Amino acid sequence: MRRTTSSTRGGIIDVYHERIGFDRAALIKHIEGIEDNLMEIFERARKEERPTGEVADAIAEERFKR
Repeated sequence: MRRTTSSTRGGIIDVYHERIGFDRAALIKHIEGIEDNLMEIFERARKEERPTGEVADAIAEERFKR
């Protein structure tokens, strides 16, 4: 699996918000949510003794199923 860089992810977030109609407040809320997501990944990886990439993939799969 290819890992993306933070700058690539930032570009993806920017393009997404440009496509849905740029709203600065929505963009800021999205960016601020990144910390919560990362903390969830780190905490779960620690508790489950699994690599962060594996946990991130599992969380993404869980969210897609909602």
